[in-house]
Amino acid sequence: MSSPEGGGPTTVTIVQEGLADDSVAAVRTVLRYEPDGDGWRLVSSEQTQRCRSGRGHQDFSPADCV
Repeated sequence: MSSPEGGGPTTVTIVQEGLADDSVAAVRTVLRYEPDGDGWRLVSSEQTQRCRSGRGHQDFSPADCV
């Protein structure tokens, strides 16, 4: 999400599913960028995961799956 003109802070969300992992169903990475001169500067990165059924939490969380 960015400002209407495209010049403000921007968030990129990546969801990876279909992983070859018996406990993790999906991994979500959220990257936040701010304008920096003629380019962009990464200001934060957060990775969370959703567990497979019976292997832990079903919402995206930084907690480990079992």
